[in-house]
Amino acid sequence: MFELIGRQALLAGAGGHLRSVAGEWFRVLGGRIHELSPDADNRHVVALWSGVHGLATLMSRRSAEAVTENEPDSNAVIEILVSGLLAQLALDPAKEHRP
Repeated sequence: MFELIGRQALLAGAGGHLRSVAGEWFRVLGGRIHELSPDADNRHVVALWSGVHGLATLMSRRSAEAVTENEPDSNAVIEILVSGLLAQLALDPAKEHRP
C-alpha cells in the first residue's frame, strides 16, 4: 500500500478505491495540521506528507543505515519533522499575504 500511495497514476485504475483512501489520509493529516496551526495550508500538508513518505522509503529500503551508525528512531524523526513544520508556520511571512 505504501508504494502505491505515491503513484497516483497507478491508483486511478487500480480498483479498491486506493486513490480515495490516499486522499482521505491527506485530508485527515491536513485537518490535524490545521488544528495545530490554523495558518497551515496544503503546502504544509504536502511538506509533512513528503517528509513522512521519504522517511518510510528510507526505512523500508534500509537506506538510512548506509549513512548513519544505527537505524534512526523513526518516531524521533517524525517529531523533528512536525516540530520543524510548526516552527516554520510560526515564522512564515507569507501567511500575512494568504487569502
